[in-house]
Amino acid sequence: MNKHELTVKNLKVVKKTFFLVMIMLMNINLFSVQSKKNEVHDELKKKLVDTNIKKESKEAFLNAILYIQSDDKKAEEFLLKALKLDKNNYYADTYLNYYKEIEKHKKNLKNTPKDPTVYFVLRALYKNMGKKIEQEQIEKQINLIFPDFPGLDFRKGLEYIEKGIDDEDKEKYKESIKYFKQALEKSKNLNYKKYSRYISTEERDGYVFSSERSIIMAYLFLGEYDMAVEHLEKYYRDMKKINYNRLLYSVGIPFEIYNEKIIKPKSEKLYKKNMEKLKKVMELDKNVN
Repeated sequence: MNKHELTVKNLKVVKKTFFLVMIMLMNINLFSVQSKKNEVHDELKKKLVDTNIKKESKEAFLNAILYIQSDDKKAEEFLLKALKLDKNNYYADTYLNYYKEIEKHKKNLKNTPKDPTVYFVLRALYKNMGKKIEQEQIEKQINLIFPDFPGLDFRKGLEYIEKGIDDEDKEKYKESIKYFKQALEKSKNLNYKKYSRYISTEERDGYVFSSERSIIMAYLFLGEYDMAVEHLEKYYRDMKKINYNRLLYSVGIPFEIYNEKIIKPKSEKLYKKNMEKLKKVMELDKNVN
């Protein structure tokens, strides 16, 4: 493997690490399972190869996956069969729990139809199971009932970033920026009184902070360092007021790592120039707590 190949590999690892940190800091339910039935089936089949789950139980589970989008009753029958054949089939157990969670949150939806968080949990469950039709239906409901809430735009932004990393597709990063900017605008203009029963002020501020941070990171992933720094300078004061420690950890450090791992091997001069830019921005408003 030559130096260029190592750099490309490092870049993907660095991006994936940053992405996972973004998810953990925001505590978002985001799943990366593909939504097409056969893709889900094939992906899970690969994962099952190295497990100690009994062959008959594996087969029953994979049959269940083939019915997930078309026949829930049949899918559940195969999942129960898979678990009966091998009680240690944690894949079957997980999917059965998804069904239970879906039913529970459907009831919650009837009791609290104005709580956006319930809709997002349902969307995450449908997405994780590969139930594309149900996922799209819940998204339509979210857009209709909560057009001013930033949650869906933010989650879509994260999903496009993950696709960009996995597919090495710059267009996906550009799409993520579009969604993050929509989420940022909505979170800054959010009528908090309308949602105060369902989200805290910290969660509201979290959407502002995380949308701003994610825009910066998406530009960084695109390789547009100057745009990333420009947006860091633009959002810096807001982000620092909300959470200075998170700003250092989730923005400042990733910039430094990106420069160290990706830029420095290519150009020492550019590396020093970038670090000077970062230092200048991070020293803004020292009196802001």
